[in-house]
Amino acid sequence: MGSFFAKHGYLSVVQDCRGRFKSGGRFFPFRDEPQDGYDTVVWLANHPSCNGKVGMYGCSHMAWVQFHAATQNPPGLATIIPYEGPINAYHYSMRAGGALHLGLLKWILETATTSQEAQQNPAIAEAVRTMSSGQNFLNWASRIPWKRGQTPLSIASKYEDAAFQLYFENYDYTDFWRQPGFAMDEYFECFPEIPILWVVGWYDWYPRTIIDGYQKMVKMQRENQYLLVGPWTHNNFNSLCGDVNFGTGGSIHNYDDFLNLELAWFDRWLKDDQNADTGTPVKVFTMGGGDGRRDNNGRLKHSGEWHYGDIWPPKGIQPTPFYLHSDGALSQDRPSQESAWTTYTYDPRNTFPAMAAVSFPTDQPPREGSPGWAHAIRLIWKPLPGHGIPGMPIASRPDVLVFQTQPLSEKVRIAGNIKVILWVSSDRPTPTFS
Repeated sequence: MGSFFAKHGYLSVVQDCRGRFKSGGRFFPFRDEPQDGYDTVVWLANHPSCNGKVGMYGCSHMAWVQFHAATQNPPGLATIIPYEGPINAYHYSMRAGGALHLGLLKWILETATTSQEAQQNPAIAEAVRTMSSGQNFLNWASRIPWKRGQTPLSIASKYEDAAFQLYFENYDYTDFWRQPGFAMDEYFECFPEIPILWVVGWYDWYPRTIIDGYQKMVKMQRENQYLLVGPWTHNNFNSLCGDVNFGTGGSIHNYDDFLNLELAWFDRWLKDDQNADTGTPVKVFTMGGGDGRRDNNGRLKHSGEWHYGDIWPPKGIQPTPFYLHSDGALSQDRPSQESAWTTYTYDPRNTFPAMAAVSFPTDQPPREGSPGWAHAIRLIWKPLPGHGIPGMPIASRPDVLVFQTQPLSEKVRIAGNIKVILWVSSDRPTPTFS
């Protein structure tokens, strides 16, 4: 990506986080990046080759660091393009909704395999890589909570310390989580008043947090807030998602590639090019409408279309309540007292896989030069446990309740914020709902 922007007259800078690869200091995920981001932006803005305007872009961890820098309001930061990263680590990431996020615990382990310690001692990389792979990771996950010094991660002490502080020791939303490195949304008032292009895929981990961030900024009356939501997985902007093919409609209209949209965005806000085509403020892909048949590669033809507008949710939508019934029905009819409740038995050590959350494009590695994690090519690219594992349908499990409508008689478009209200009682302290 750097060479792409360089060909169009930009200086492109990539920085390893503190304590990663050849950067000095001690690595602790996210904690120190606000101050480091401030220092870097100020340095770049004052560089003799810079016009005083700095833009940031990137996916996943590289979205985090944009929010981090913005919390410090560094002089010179003119715009950011965060895609697929959270605005609050506790609420949307490590402990989304109060539940431990195993996928991000796995990320800590994989990050440790490329640590400075692992680069100096291949045995460390091999031990942690074995722990984080496939069934081994599921076996270790079943032993949670872990104890310090009793896992292979203990040989990478900095990463063990980070894993325990983030996942096993700070359970409640305390001052630890309110630091700007974790609670970026609590510092939105400190953000510079800059244009932001919020980007996410429906099948990523982070559609809720990106949309919430966009809506919070709009509510604060921050100008030039744009939102792009497509039928994509994590850092994957094509029209194939798991076993579904969204067709040519799944690509961003009017742009040959997402890079060209980013280029137009930077031309507009860094070069003050009034003719740069950034499109409408809202571009959201609504899924559905295909014939349901399979293509030559066995993928379902699901289709969909883009919604273009000025605001999200769209103006004029009507909140529509649906009610759960004990017979599995989902309808607009209020349930009777007899049909308003149901029960099930669950085993917290036999959780169901997140089949709906594809998150990563697991059928191909990231292409060379594609946007994404700086260290993506250093990781073993394989499916995360629980994501797309073939087998019995989720609905067939005895510990899962399913509610569905009657077959639709006409097309229905669902747009806006979905909210679920449950009245629950449990005889165990750790029920989870997905």
